Amino acid sequence: MKILVATLNWGLGHTTRSVPLIDSFLNEGCEVILASDGRAGELLKSEFPKLQYFDLPSYGVNYNGSNFTRTILRQALRINRAIKEEKRVIETLVKENTLNVILSDNRFGCYNTTARSIFLSHQVNIITPSTWSNKIANHLNQKYIANFDEVWIPDFEKSPGMANELSHNHSFDSKYLGILSRMKWYPSSLLYDICIVLSGPEPKRTDLEEELIRQALQMEDKRIIIIQGKTDEPVTIRSIKTNLKIVSSMTTQRLNNVLLQSDLVVSRSGYSTIMDLYQLKKRALLIPTKGQTEQEYIANSLKKRAKCEIQYEGEINLRKAFNERHKYLGFIDINENRDLTLFVRQWMDNANHQSPNLSSNSLV
Repeated sequence: MKILVATLNWGLGHTTRSVPLIDSFLNEGCEVILASDGRAGELLKSEFPKLQYFDLPSYGVNYNGSNFTRTILRQALRINRAIKEEKRVIETLVKENTLNVILSDNRFGCYNTTARSIFLSHQVNIITPSTWSNKIANHLNQKYIANFDEVWIPDFEKSPGMANELSHNHSFDSKYLGILSRMKWYPSSLLYDICIVLSGPEPKRTDLEEELIRQALQMEDKRIIIIQGKTDEPVTIRSIKTNLKIVSSMTTQRLNNVLLQSDLVVSRSGYSTIMDLYQLKKRALLIPTKGQTEQEYIANSLKKRAKCEIQYEGEINLRKAFNERHKYLGFIDINENRDLTLFVRQWMDNANHQSPNLSSNSLV
C-alpha cells in the first residue's frame, strides 16, 4: 500500500501529530511518501530522512492583526489559490507514484478520486466570533471535507474529549483515533522549573518569544528552557544566563525528555500540544493566540475543567503561573485511549477487503 501523508504548515502541530500515524503505516509495511512546506516540511524531513518528500504550495497564512477572522478572510483568495494548486500537484503525485491512499492533515486540496482520500482533523466544527462568520466558515469547511472518502478525528469518542464541540456533534461518518502524540511517558526526575515551547505562524511566534524572554530574565531563581520551534534553521543552543537556555529546535526524543523533566510547560493552546500534554501528564500555562477562536475555545474549555491556567499576550505573569501551578489538576485523567497500531492494521484489512486492488504490492 503506497500512502501519501500531507500535513498543513500552520504551526508544527499538524505535522507532529501525524508522526505516530506515519510510524504505524511503516510498521505495517506500507510505502510512505511525505509532503508539506516550510517549517512543517523541514520537521517531516528531519523525522523521516529516508522517506521521499515533496514540497506543496504554501497557504502563506500570517497572523498580522488582532481580529483572527478578518485576518484569515483577507487571505482567503490566496489560500483558495493554494488549495487549487496543491490539488493539481496531488494529481501529478498520484499518477507518477501510483498512490493508493492520501492522508491529509487539514490540507483541503490533498485528495484524488483515484486514491482513497482521508481527512485528518479535530476541527470538524468551527467556532468563530460571530454568527455570520460561523456560517461561512462551517459551510466552507464542510464543503471541502466532503471531497474526502473518510474523516479521522484525533480525539476521544466520548464527549467532551479534548476538543469538546470542535470534534463532536457533527454529521460526518468519522473514526476517532484518541491521542495522536509522538511523545511517550516514563518516570523522570525534574531538571527544569519551566519549559517554554514556541510554535505557530509569524509574527505571533516571535512576539510571544520576546515577551516570555523578558519575563524569564527576571526569574533568576528558576531553571528555564525555551524551545523556539525553528525547525528550518540550524540547531543552536544559547545560555542567556545561568538559569536560562534557548534552543532553536529539538529532536522528538530530546523534546520528550525535556518536557518530562519540566515542572511546568508554557505553550500555545494548539491542539497537538494539548495531546502531548495529555500523553505526558503535565501541568501547563496555555497562551492562546489572541483572536484565534479555536485556541481560545480549547483553552477555556480546559480551564473550566481545572486542567490548566490561561494567560494572554501583554498580560503574562510567568512567576504567578509557576507559583499557582498546583491549583490545577494537569492533564492526568486520560480516557481509555485507542491502540493506534491495531486501528491502522484493522483499517488496512477493511480497506483491502472493500477494494482488493488498493494494495498494489499485496502487503496485507
